[in-house]
Amino acid sequence: MFMELRKCGFEPDDVTMVSVISSCGSLGDLDLALQLHKCVFHAKSLVKSDILMLNSLIDLYGKCGRMDLAFRVFLRMKQRNVSSWTSMIVGYAMHGHVDEALECFCCMREAGVRPNHVTFVGVLSACVHGGKVQEGRRYFDMMKIDYGIMPGLPHFGCIVDLLGRAGLLEEAREIVEGMPVKANVAIWGCLMGACEKYGDVKMGELVAKQLLELEPWNDGVYVVLSNLYASRGMWEAVDRIRGLMKQSKLAKIPAYSLATSSD
Repeated sequence: MFMELRKCGFEPDDVTMVSVISSCGSLGDLDLALQLHKCVFHAKSLVKSDILMLNSLIDLYGKCGRMDLAFRVFLRMKQRNVSSWTSMIVGYAMHGHVDEALECFCCMREAGVRPNHVTFVGVLSACVHGGKVQEGRRYFDMMKIDYGIMPGLPHFGCIVDLLGRAGLLEEAREIVEGMPVKANVAIWGCLMGACEKYGDVKMGELVAKQLLELEPWNDGVYVVLSNLYASRGMWEAVDRIRGLMKQSKLAKIPAYSLATSSD
């Protein structure tokens, strides 16, 4: 539609560019991103700030894995809002640049910009990538105490994943059970992956029960539980799980497995 707009002789404005850049970000097409960057400067609004377009560019480059280009756009911005900083933090976290993400968050606070719930998803994700347990706990508490932001499922998912990867299974389970909202498959899945990684059969069985209550058809749960039993040499339990799969007419989907924290 954007190409048709240009062919018809219309000039895109800032609203058009934000929409197109967002679409390009979903594709992760860097070549197209570089072309659109040129169009941005021709679409600047004389009435409004171009902050929305530049934020979209930062997000776009982040999704394309070019945080160097995202940072260049960020540096040249005359105005920055919470979305500007958050896009940088999320981009860094997404690609494993842990120190850069946390440093950016620190600079954001020093600049007096109040983080939002998305910002903390990025910060906690960075902690997960870097295995920074103490920092993750501190930021999780900071979100609630300092900024009054109630954690949502993404935040709980990050902290459970962080603790699970570090082998702190009991603490992770306590957080899941103390959540004000019901844990979803993704959160229980993080804990299940940790149980498999550290060979915790007892907790693995409890988590598997929760997962199967949410998704009785999920063959991946049986597969991970079977692997967990096998890692402990519990071959009778392995045969029992396989029997349950046959009885329920569940067959493992080819080239598919339940995502775990050890992936």
